[in-house]
Amino acid sequence: MDKKPGLVIDEKGIHDNSGAFSAGLVEWNDITELRTINVFRQKFIIVVVTNPEQYINKQKLATNKTELKQNYKNCGSPICISANGLKIGFEELYQILEKELKNSASAHLPSLP
Repeated sequence: MDKKPGLVIDEKGIHDNSGAFSAGLVEWNDITELRTINVFRQKFIIVVVTNPEQYINKQKLATNKTELKQNYKNCGSPICISANGLKIGFEELYQILEKELKNSASAHLPSLP
């Protein structure tokens, strides 16, 4: 059994260890959008990234690569996060991720004289 936290949100990004096909670190500057979808009455947060192939290719097992390719084809991103196995509700998790993504974007804006 994996003892790592399912999800860590920090200044670098989202450290996803929430499921069998986890993405690992997804840096804020690689995230272009967060969306939600329902699949068979289960809600997922879709983390749309600039380089989806990077997350697919870093999977070691062929079955994991195949699953992330399916996610990409069906959802527009290989990274789909469910709150089901986490100690947080779906809506609260989505709001936190949205807030942190916005904070990250504003932190990377260039300063103008």
